[in-house]
Amino acid sequence: MIWREERGLTLVEVLVAMFILVAVVLGMLSVYQSGFVLTQKAGDRTQALNIAQQLIEEIKADSGSLTAGVVSDQTISGYTYHVEITNISNVNFPDLYQVKVTVEYPMVNNAKNLSLATYIKKR
Repeated sequence: MIWREERGLTLVEVLVAMFILVAVVLGMLSVYQSGFVLTQKAGDRTQALNIAQQLIEEIKADSGSLTAGVVSDQTISGYTYHVEITNISNVNFPDLYQVKVTVEYPMVNNAKNLSLATYIKKR
């Protein structure tokens, strides 16, 4: 019997190596996809927060014309907001209003709400 030196890889070794490589690549793709979804969610929440802050700043800038009540729901770039202004004046704090802004922003499966509230003294 003649012994030959083995060269190369067997089919089983190649298949095992390919299986390991595919498992690692799929794991990395899963992490990448999860990171992408989380980044998108954070971006949507940040946009909703920016809208709420902008609305509060606009109300503060025009605080001389504050009146209690609810501003009807309006939409900006797919984000629906609701503004509620409540007069909470008393003897110690005349002309004091609570302003609450709620922004509904889209998510993958459903919509989420973000609310900001502040107190503004009428000028």
